[in-house]
Parts: sequence; structure tokens; C-alpha cells
Amino acid sequence: MFDMSLGEMLVIGVIVLVVFKPEQLPEVMRHAGRLYGKVKGASDDLRRAFNTEVARVESERRRDELQRRREELQKRRLEPAADAVARAGAAPTPPAPPAELPADAAPRPVAEGAETLGTAALAAAAARGAARSTDPGEVE
Repeated sequence: MFDMSLGEMLVIGVIVLVVFKPEQLPEVMRHAGRLYGKVKGASDDLRRAFNTEVARVESERRRDELQRRREELQKRRLEPAADAVARAGAAPTPPAPPAELPADAAPRPVAEGAETLGTAALAAAAARGAARSTDPGEVE
């Protein structure tokens, strides 16, 4: 943590023994431990408060970005509707007149008894189905 060598720690130990009497050393160490705990707790609190503030600012930034994107999307969705309303408010264009069919293109009546291709195909299929065996045990 402090990157101290063994020699440096011995020097500090000797200075502590010179400054404090050996009888006072246990109480000095307890006091130093409590002080270290308080400093560490304050450091953790500060780090936690900093991280909380950073997260709050990031959250607000993301919320603002999402709100901006929502408004942009809503605007894009409303533009076609506004264009349609604007077109609807304008003079309507009249529908095109129906195209006239030539006289020879008019539908012709079918003569009685005449079959169309569809009717003939259905009749042939029905005849083939009637000719098949309906016995479930018989294999084709």
C-alpha cells in the first residue's frame, strides 16, 4: 500500500519507541487503528457519494437522450399524418372516369347446355372419384 521496505519500517519503529514509552505503545497503536478506521470510512463514504453522483448524472443524461429520441420519433410518426390531413384539406381530386369497353368486349351470354372449362373439369374429377373403390381394405 505505502510501498515501504523492511528497513524503512524498522526506522519508523525505532522513532516510535524513542518518542513514546513502551508502556504507552499499546494505547498509541489502538488510537492509530481507530484513526485509520475513521479515515478509511470517510474515504469509502466519499467514494460512494462520488459514484452515486456520477450514476445520477449519467441517468439524467440517458433520460434526456431517450426523451429527445421519443419526441423525434413521435414527430416522425405525426409528419405523415399531418401531410395526409393537409392533403385532405386541399381540394379533392375527382376520380378518373371509368374506361369505356368496346362493344365487342362486352360479356356474351353462354348458350344453354354449354359447359365451361371449369365445369367440365369438375365433372371429370367427380367421375374419376366415383370410379374409385371406397373399400378401406383395398389397396390401389
